[in-house]
Amino acid sequence: MKIFILLGLLAILTLTTTSAQIANSTNLIQDVSNISNNLTNLTPSSFNHSEEIDVFNSIFGKPFYELTSSNNTGSEIISSNPPVSKDSYTHQGFMQGIGNVTDQGTYVSTYSDKGYVSEGEGIIFSKDGQFVTFTSTDTGSADGEGNFMYKGAIIFDSAEPVGIFSKLDNQIGLYITWSGNNGTNWSKTWLWE
Repeated sequence: MKIFILLGLLAILTLTTTSAQIANSTNLIQDVSNISNNLTNLTPSSFNHSEEIDVFNSIFGKPFYELTSSNNTGSEIISSNPPVSKDSYTHQGFMQGIGNVTDQGTYVSTYSDKGYVSEGEGIIFSKDGQFVTFTSTDTGSADGEGNFMYKGAIIFDSAEPVGIFSKLDNQIGLYITWSGNNGTNWSKTWLWE
């Protein structure tokens, strides 16, 4: 069920706002128009992640979670027709109101000539051992220079009724992840509140 919710959210991601918010704010209407135009104008030869980040910041405020380092821990080919891979990672990051965290997860990606779709799950740990689990889905593509950009949605599920992650239970995040051809990786996640 969560995957269907995530897929629906991913379809809405290009709008990055609800219809009620649009009806209540002319600024948001313009922001949504800008996002749609930016996404429409993306070509396989170039990405302009700075503009997209600015638009997300203007709608949702500063990201609540940012990746600070990344390490891919494994990769496996599941199928060659259609091409499907399974990858795992460990990330270090900083989450507002929580501090430094470790994010471990696995995702399965299905590739096509138009890009790919990934579904994943994982656990984010605080320094003192508290945790929150998540499921996510995203779409991605590569530009002509070998850079990859992913855009997706994440749903958090806190197993702890109290604790530092309890406020994230059933919350939705929207993210942009960049994997550069020069080895730079970053990810920014905004809470959709």
